[in-house]
Amino acid sequence: LLHEQALEIQTAIGSRQGQSIVLANLALIPAEQGHPEARPLYERTLILKRELGGAKELARTLGNFGVWYAGQGHLAEARSCYEQAIALIRTTSDRRLLGVTLGNLAELLGDAGESQAAFNTCEEALAIHREAENRPFEGVSLSILASLHAALGRFDEARSAYQQALLIHRRVLDRRNEAIT
Repeated sequence: LLHEQALEIQTAIGSRQGQSIVLANLALIPAEQGHPEARPLYERTLILKRELGGAKELARTLGNFGVWYAGQGHLAEARSCYEQAIALIRTTSDRRLLGVTLGNLAELLGDAGESQAAFNTCEEALAIHREAENRPFEGVSLSILASLHAALGRFDEARSAYQQALLIHRRVLDRRNEAIT
């Protein structure tokens, strides 16, 4: 309700930037719950973000939309969002966002059965997280790498990557990812 009121206010004062921020936040709520109402909110947000420019914010919205599409089982649409986001992020200096988005793409490629592309993408994400000293997402990338190895029956490699991920999750006190690793 507060976000809807905020959207009305931003619209009334003609703030396209404000509208895009509120719409992006509004989309997160149904997206987290897997509801289809997220789609039109993301679509409206993308229109505004494209009008306003700003590669990083547009890329962030595309990445979130990709996560939603992936959760809905729409892998082609999710991949398109991730690839567009990655292309935009590469024009910025945001290495962390690049690593996160590459990790999302790697997981999707693994789900789609594109093992080599998934490994390459995951290795790139892992290298970026290590370079940026982004330990929480280094752990997430190692978990993705482990699941890719496990899917191919490479259980020793999977175990090693899971153990490294678990150690990182414990060190950074990431209980959620510790629990699922």
